[in-house]
Amino acid sequence: MPLSVRCLLPLLLLGAVTGQAVPCSELHWELRYPCRCSPAEDGIIMDCDRVVFPGDLPALPYSSTVVSFSQRWAGHQSLPTQAFTASSLPLRSLDFSGNSLRRLTDRLLMGLQTTLQELRLADNLLGDNLNPIFSSSEFHGLGRLRLLDLSGNIIKGIEEGILKGCDNLQELLLDRNSLTAVPSSSLNGPRALKVLSLTHNRIGTVQTAAFQSQKSLESLNLSHNLLVTLEARSLASLSHLRYLYLAHNRLIRFNSDVFHGAENLELLDLSENFISEFPTVSLKTFGSLKFLNLSSNLIQSLENANLASQPELELLDLSRNNIANIAPGTFLGLGQLRKLDLSVNALRTVSIMAVQTTAGYGLKYLQQVNRTDNREFH
Repeated sequence: MPLSVRCLLPLLLLGAVTGQAVPCSELHWELRYPCRCSPAEDGIIMDCDRVVFPGDLPALPYSSTVVSFSQRWAGHQSLPTQAFTASSLPLRSLDFSGNSLRRLTDRLLMGLQTTLQELRLADNLLGDNLNPIFSSSEFHGLGRLRLLDLSGNIIKGIEEGILKGCDNLQELLLDRNSLTAVPSSSLNGPRALKVLSLTHNRIGTVQTAAFQSQKSLESLNLSHNLLVTLEARSLASLSHLRYLYLAHNRLIRFNSDVFHGAENLELLDLSENFISEFPTVSLKTFGSLKFLNLSSNLIQSLENANLASQPELELLDLSRNNIANIAPGTFLGLGQLRKLDLSVNALRTVSIMAVQTTAGYGLKYLQQVNRTDNREFH
């Protein structure tokens, strides 16, 4: 599954690692902490995961040129203000995932506004407060921030304008929270956002123009929610969107204009829903769709017109449906098709023959047709 825009930032932010992890004091005499450090091209990667300091997190010396600091699973309930402000470190990556943080200390990140590019705060307790709306001014002005991970924080709602000044944010991860709606107003601010992930929340409806302020989005993941409805033009203004994941929801059918605004989509994952009829009309929006996954739904038949508007399809997954009949010539216009999965359906011999006959005409790139576990008889 193409994920070329997922995880845009990993170690590229830090430069190539040029050596193995060693006690930090071996790389810099002032780093006398029980942590492991690795040299990067232009600094030090400091790993203090599962390390519990006897007091507050100590301020790191400026001369150490630490460009990445991680202290996951260390039991932090709060962080001292002076940890990163007093030293004016050239930090680009900061990771406090897996702790017990309920709030971000005021001015915690003030000294990193011109350097910080990646901030990971996953699996904390930032949403576990009396106020159901997660609010903080700590992200304001982080003009170089490119990745923010707030996954797994029991967040129910997000303050409007929380990302004010994060003009270069490209990837926002909000997976495994308790959101019941797309936080549209909270997304105002960033104009360069390319990846938005909202998996494993409790979102039931995507409203019209829910992402209108995020015109640069390339990947949107809403899998594993409670989606029943995508309102008309819910993807309006997303002309750059390439990957849309809607798997494992409660979708049954789509309005004809539900995907308008996202005409350039290349991958659509609708697997594990309750779709009983092939969404022919709504899919006509797309002119360059390459990967379509409709597996694990309730589709019963395929007609000639179902795929007529999708000549660029390369992978079509219709496995684990209730398909018993496929009209002859259904796949004839799919000249770019490479893989067709029809396994675990109710196809009879006549339908299987239709697939095999079609495969011999015009499908010169077809490499695999999976038709196992059907009701074939001979």
